[in-house]
Amino acid sequence: MKDYIVSRKKNHSSFYFQDFVRRHLNAKRIALILLFIIFLSAYFSFVQIELIQNQEVYNKIIADGKNPYFEGIYWIITTMATVGYGDVVPLSMLGKSIAMIVMLVGVTTIGLIASEVVSAIVSANFGELLGVNKISGKVDYLICGWNEVSNATLKELMQKRHRIVIIDNERRDELSKLDNVNFIKGNPVDRATLEKANIENTSTVILAMNNDSNVILAIHVIRELNPYVNIVAKINSHDNILLAENAGADHIVGPPVIGGKILWEAYSQPSVANWITNLISTETNYGFYEHDVSKDSTLLGKRIKELRKKLSGKAKLIGVDTPSGLEKVPDDEYEIKEGNKLILIINKAKFRGLE
Repeated sequence: MKDYIVSRKKNHSSFYFQDFVRRHLNAKRIALILLFIIFLSAYFSFVQIELIQNQEVYNKIIADGKNPYFEGIYWIITTMATVGYGDVVPLSMLGKSIAMIVMLVGVTTIGLIASEVVSAIVSANFGELLGVNKISGKVDYLICGWNEVSNATLKELMQKRHRIVIIDNERRDELSKLDNVNFIKGNPVDRATLEKANIENTSTVILAMNNDSNVILAIHVIRELNPYVNIVAKINSHDNILLAENAGADHIVGPPVIGGKILWEAYSQPSVANWITNLISTETNYGFYEHDVSKDSTLLGKRIKELRKKLSGKAKLIGVDTPSGLEKVPDDEYEIKEGNKLILIINKAKFRGLE
């Protein structure tokens, strides 16, 4: 897994150039750029040939207090729209040739624009109804698969006002009505569906499908479409965890293992099980919190006992994630270093952050 991450970072610049081309230079946009160049060339050519170099016409325009460049804009718009009032007309053969090109290309362009506008309106209405709209703009979280696990995940994410997209094979009309949530009907392992969900501009993907094979296949497809997206995968069978790691998952969660552990604790230590369940519930006033210690952190060099004193009544430090591994319930004399991740249990009502 570490080698895979390193290889992705090596081609960072190349990826972003290819990603920019793929995202911004599709066939329609290239066609519009070419049309714009044609109209711009026609405009400047007409102004020079018919309105400036023709001294008689130029003198008349100036005498009337008009601007030849504005007259050129007026001419090209009326010609494109095939209105042709006849107050500004080409006199030379070259000018008439330019006018014919503008008329032909103008009719085609107006037809194309009208077609796109109608298509967008129809697509938006039916797309919103059926969950087939193409998502635009940045996506914070893409959730693939709809079940109890993804439903619980959605409840947590909606508290933070994230932009969320959900993909599922079945229509979920209730999801389309939620704020900051878009729904796409389709298969999470299908490239076209993922592209429709704007996978190229997604920060984090949460794979919550019930079938491990689909999850692993989705990881492969997503990594091809966006090598730098953060992938969190739900894996049911412990035997498939290594496969998910090799496919490119950044984080793997096994709900059956967690559930089994809590069930056992409920039998052997019911108070512990009750505490864990309450802690991870969205209804409780307590929760987990992770803090990254940066090079500019005010916590650098401080000892754990100082931090514990500062957090008294607001949070409990339960671990420090270091390059050498997780320090569970770290010693009071442990010195906080750059790159550490501090893991806390917090009182949501009292805790306001570490820095």
